[in-house]
Amino acid sequence: MKTSGFRTVDALLALLMVSGLYLSVLWGDDFTYSIFTDRDLYRAYAIGEEFQYLGSESMYHLARVPGEVMAYLFWALQAVNPSTAFIHAAAVTMNAIGLLLIPVLFRRFLGWTGALAVAAFYAGALIVLEELWKFWNPSITPLFAVLVW
Repeated sequence: MKTSGFRTVDALLALLMVSGLYLSVLWGDDFTYSIFTDRDLYRAYAIGEEFQYLGSESMYHLARVPGEVMAYLFWALQAVNPSTAFIHAAAVTMNAIGLLLIPVLFRRFLGWTGALAVAAFYAGALIVLEELWKFWNPSITPLFAVLVW
């Protein structure tokens, strides 16, 4: 028998999703500024002097992959506010938007319960939270991955 509407399991999954969102915002305020952060922000800063068309380095710095959209995104954010904390807050915000879009966009394919389960697992995934504690290129990818879906 098919049931419709919001069920208890849906409420639990929504609560888990909101809890993960809360943790990402709470813990997202404190981040590690590493050499990769410096590299990414410098490439964005230097766009006016050097056209960026290659992305981040591959393993062992043997080559750079094509595509450097991130530098242009960071450049636009630096034009609004050059503070590293602001740009990191924008990355946390983009992650939150991606998380909130998961149930909306995935509902069509998975139903409410499935979409909320995906959002809950994503929100609580340690790799997602860890990438928000660090600030480098993977920090901004979740929103774009959800939009591509």
